[in-house]
Amino acid sequence: MRILQVQSLSQTRGGADDVMDDEAAMLRAAGHEVDQFHYRPVEGNAGLRQAVDAVWNATAGRQVATLVERFRPDVVHVHSPYPLLSPVVFRAASRAGAATVTTLHNYRLTCVVATCLRDGHICVDCVGRTLKLPAVRHRCYHDSLAASGAMALSLATHRAAGTFRRDVHRYLALTDFGRDLLIRDGYPSDRIGVAPNSVEDPGEPEPRTGPFRYVVFLGRFVTEKGIDTLLEAWEDLEIPLKVAGDGPEIALVERAAARNPAVEYVGWLSQQEQAGLLAGADAFVFPSRWFEGQPLVLLRAMAHGVPVLCSDIANIEETAVAKGAGVSFTTGSASALAEAVAGLAANVDEARLLGSRGRVAYLRRHTRTRAVECLLEHYAQAIRTRDRQGARS
Repeated sequence: MRILQVQSLSQTRGGADDVMDDEAAMLRAAGHEVDQFHYRPVEGNAGLRQAVDAVWNATAGRQVATLVERFRPDVVHVHSPYPLLSPVVFRAASRAGAATVTTLHNYRLTCVVATCLRDGHICVDCVGRTLKLPAVRHRCYHDSLAASGAMALSLATHRAAGTFRRDVHRYLALTDFGRDLLIRDGYPSDRIGVAPNSVEDPGEPEPRTGPFRYVVFLGRFVTEKGIDTLLEAWEDLEIPLKVAGDGPEIALVERAAARNPAVEYVGWLSQQEQAGLLAGADAFVFPSRWFEGQPLVLLRAMAHGVPVLCSDIANIEETAVAKGAGVSFTTGSASALAEAVAGLAANVDEARLLGSRGRVAYLRRHTRTRAVECLLEHYAQAIRTRDRQGARS
């Protein structure tokens, strides 16, 4: 099979970029041909240009159409059409004869800011609305009326033009929650499947024995990731916490580590270093305040057989708690998190049972082998949808 991957470049590399490159490597290893197209903005008036491009990027559409004509892919897999490509790339690829697929790494097709988070709280005011007026009113995108309006106009324009109904042959949500949210927003349920993220298998973990060792946090130091809740929870805990990462709230972490001997800031770690930290941990804490997509770091913890302590947000619970791989606590509650940590540390056997279940869940759903099988199943479905649609035309 021939696959063309399409990506809108952002200022900083993110999880979607990692997933796309991982999938390219996996597909190539399985004998498939993969080409990639990374769209870079053209020179000019950045603000105005980006606003126009978010609605209808004719340049990107032409470039994708040319690539389809040259490479002749069976499938064009768009990972992030926003903010630069715009959904016009689906129209271009579809009209050039390719089946089209997109992975919903975030909630951009239902929320202009992609997180369903506003003022530090979950917000679904725009879900179910063709025109995302609440987002414009609250200036959700970059705190800008114009930028929020451009994103809302893009979604409304491509709904009205039939792009999302006719030119996207398969939507890939990361979880059932993500699929249900997209359906609630009016996207065609028969075209939405679930394709969980995957991570490299670190190998069967060494059996954990002895007393409870330490808890790990890996991630960005930002409020939406719950770093403040985490550090507040540890004010009265003596259980060792190792914090790895970086971000705007790094001062909070450094102050907590300076005054609390149970908190250790270990800096920003490579994936190999993260693996070493997880291998020795007895719990992984994930106090995020928003829905998330399906964080790779969460899957890495499960692959290492580390039990998960997470916020009681449905999408996060679906990946770990629903699989018996961890326990949840009230989102944003430092006292609830502290209670959950203390309870897990007091019952080491239960903690290790949860970790072993997480390892099983990883092997069933999140290995590289399963990811390739799943992708190919969805690609085949997209091709069938394209062919049926063409037969009716």
